[in-house]
Parts: sequence; C-alpha cells; structure tokens
Amino acid sequence: MYYRGTLRENSGGIGIVGSRRCTGYGKEVAIEAAQYLAQHGIAVISGLAKGIDGYAHTACLKAGGYTLAFLGNGLDVNYPREHRELQASIAENGAVISEYLPMIKARPEHFPRRNALISSWSQKLLVVEASTKSGALITAALSKTLGREVLAPPHELHRLNGKGTNGLLRDGATLYLEPAQLLFNNCSAGSDVGFDFLEHLEIIKKGEKIIKGYSLKKNLTLAEQQIQIILMDSDKTIQELGDLTGINQILLMEHLSIMELEGLIESSAGGRFKLK
Repeated sequence: MYYRGTLRENSGGIGIVGSRRCTGYGKEVAIEAAQYLAQHGIAVISGLAKGIDGYAHTACLKAGGYTLAFLGNGLDVNYPREHRELQASIAENGAVISEYLPMIKARPEHFPRRNALISSWSQKLLVVEASTKSGALITAALSKTLGREVLAPPHELHRLNGKGTNGLLRDGATLYLEPAQLLFNNCSAGSDVGFDFLEHLEIIKKGEKIIKGYSLKKNLTLAEQQIQIILMDSDKTIQELGDLTGINQILLMEHLSIMELEGLIESSAGGRFKLK
C-alpha cells in the first residue's frame, strides 16, 4: 500500500459512493452527508471518481473535515484529470491511498479491488445513487460480505440512476433519510459492553494486575487495552470488536494478530476471539 498525506491512527470512517453521472438530487444528498460527517469529526471515504465521489470529497474538505481517497492507479497519476487539484487537496487534508506502484495507469480491472479497499475501510457505506450496472453496487456487495451496514436513499421508480439504489433497498439495505444515521453506533467506547469500560481502563492505569480473574499485561497500546477489557466480558467476533472499539477492521486485525502471537488471546473456528 502507498499513500500521500496523513493517516490517522484510527482512520476508519463512512464510505460515500455513487454514480459518475449523478443527478442534482444525488449531488445534494452526497454534499449534505459529507458536510455532516466532517462536522462530527468522522472521515469521509470514497474513490475520487467523477460525480458522487468528487462531491463527497470536496464537501468534506470545505467543511474542514478529513477524507480518504482510494485510487485505481499509482499516486503520481491524476485520474480523472479534472480532479488533479482535488487529489492534491486531499493529500494535504487527509490521504490518497493506492495499492498500485507509481506510473500505473487506471484500468477497468483495478476498480473492483479499489472498491474492496473502500469497503474494508468504511464502518458504514452510503450508496447515494447507482444504476443497475454501477461499480457502487460492487462496493455495496463487498460491504455486505464484511458485515457493514449499507444505506441508500429512495429514488424515483423510473429514473435509471436510481434503479440500482432502489434494488439495494429491496434487498435489505437500510433506508437512508438523514445524515444522523451515519454516526457510529458506539458514540463512546465500550458503551455496549456488559461492564464500565472507562472504569476498568482507569484501574489498569492505576497498576492493578487482575480484573475479573484475568491477569493484565502491561505496556499494551490503548487499542490493545480496549480489546483486552472488552474480551473480559465475553468472546467477540471481529465485527463486534470493531463496533465496540471504533477501530478500523484492518488495524484491528493487526492488533489481534500481535496479541495472539503474544499469547494474550486465541481465536476459535467460529471466528470468535477470547482471552487466554
């Protein structure tokens, strides 16, 4: 992976994707959502394409927010060309990310892989507008596979740009009506855990060695402390851990791998993690 800009320690956010040839309605929905997320300090994630992607990135930057753009080409390639300045602005106020080497041009087969990265980095995905053959539907399908919530606004029945979006709603996507739906479910870390997360974090800071019968390991990162405390309550899947900690799933996998190598946790065949 290659990037330009600044990657936050927890850079997960909300994905906003949609049609390149979008309608005024789609533009309005994307801008409103991106501005709202920026105002709440949540990263806007998209693919720097024309249309919905570009409006989402731009609206986020204008609102003083943080945005990530995933590319289907090398970082030194401007695609689309008219987004040259936008790409530079994102690198200054967020990050542009790619798995492709410099000088690699955009190709059709690159974009499904780019869409997979958008899905994995996004805790929720808003599909603003999509035809039945839109690449945004690939992103939505990948997000669903990862257990992410997919949201879509309703569209006129006979408008081509909205047929794919209405299809998502028919197949179980969440009906999107207001930006507040994009906020994370875990407004405070550990709020859904069966004990007081912050209270036990303070106990660790005070040097206690055992909580609930578990020996606590010192010198853990804050993220690893969160994981350790949450797993004291019960075994959790990676999706449940992500929801409770707010940690991006890729970063979460890194923390879990390190903790497993160190003998702190173990994984079961059912994809659940527990403390040893």
